[in-house]
Amino acid sequence: MPDKNNINTNLPLSGLRVLDFGQFIAGPVCAALLADLGADVIRVERIGGNPDRYVTPLDKSLPDVGAMYAFANRNKRSIALNLTDASAREVFERLLMTSDAVVTNMSQRALQKLGLDLPALQRIKPTIVASNVTAYGNEGPWKMRTGFDGMAQAISGAMHMSGENGNPRKSYVHFVDFYAGAISAIGLLASLLQRQTKGVAVGVETSLLASAMMMMNSVFAEEGVLHPDRAGIGNRAHSGGPADTFETSDGTIILQVLGNAKFALLCKLIGHDELASDARFATDNLRGHNADTLNPIVQAWCRSLTSEECVDRLTEAGLCAAPVLSPLQALDHPQIKQHSSLHKIHYPEADIHVPTFLPIEVDGERSAAAPAPQLGVHSNEILRELGYSTAEIDEFVKSGVTAIKP
Repeated sequence: MPDKNNINTNLPLSGLRVLDFGQFIAGPVCAALLADLGADVIRVERIGGNPDRYVTPLDKSLPDVGAMYAFANRNKRSIALNLTDASAREVFERLLMTSDAVVTNMSQRALQKLGLDLPALQRIKPTIVASNVTAYGNEGPWKMRTGFDGMAQAISGAMHMSGENGNPRKSYVHFVDFYAGAISAIGLLASLLQRQTKGVAVGVETSLLASAMMMMNSVFAEEGVLHPDRAGIGNRAHSGGPADTFETSDGTIILQVLGNAKFALLCKLIGHDELASDARFATDNLRGHNADTLNPIVQAWCRSLTSEECVDRLTEAGLCAAPVLSPLQALDHPQIKQHSSLHKIHYPEADIHVPTFLPIEVDGERSAAAPAPQLGVHSNEILRELGYSTAEIDEFVKSGVTAIKP
């Protein structure tokens, strides 16, 4: 399990303590990135555990470590704390005084109810910085609403553009949550830097909606100026081609060609040099518009080869292509298996190894990739660090202030 004494001191955030009150993805991912960079991140949650722990359980001997929880809470420590209890508030305040930053993803109403809004935090410790992710932001008629990644994909137009034939489609990957978490981490680091250089501690706010709108910005730029009222066309691209998925003799690949020079390379490769001078395919926009004519020609070439042959020949020609893999196939792909970001974290309680990807490397250093903690497994350790005696900790457990897992 994560241990503050085992944190890699060569990492840039070594010595920083972060309290993580996040749930599900955006907040926990923000805190996990900080932990990856060496921060001592303490996940603080209710006595029974937050609901994100139990999504997609990995093993019956680890009922409080689900797949979602495992990836977003690596390298953290866990303390269970009943924040509605007066004694727990005293523990919380003592913990806050030892910390540098707080991470949350809640509505302002929820933050204020729990005393986690920035004014409440800074009344206890004026130098604390905090980062919060809401669903829709703190302005407008939806500011008090809660929501998940799918709602942000829907309202931002991303689902509309990911669909096909009028059928909107949500991405299986929670890309809005991940992006919001990363943006939140960047903002928090900027706030910490400002505190260091200017002596001013401030809060950072972002939202799932703002993150989704930012990722859709090029679409909004086109719509705001040209008003084409685009509709989703599946895996194709409106501006570029051939840019689609293509069947091979044993699977599917994705190919994306942009620019006239790359298109000429493709035409030569597939034995259709005449297409490079065809007026219907003279620009990226025209190739996207005339995909119904162009794509079947490319499809015929792809179907005569295996996926590996297609990708290899396209790559050797200077083009961008990749096989479309299932998650199980992806884990067995040599590029992924040999990538330094892949760690297989051992959970000794279940004797399982969980694939976990750590995206950041600093000067050749990565964090040690410790397991996501079971609920309250560090409660005793953290309370002792705060100066509580064995008798006091025992009383906290009896009165429901905290919970301790052996």
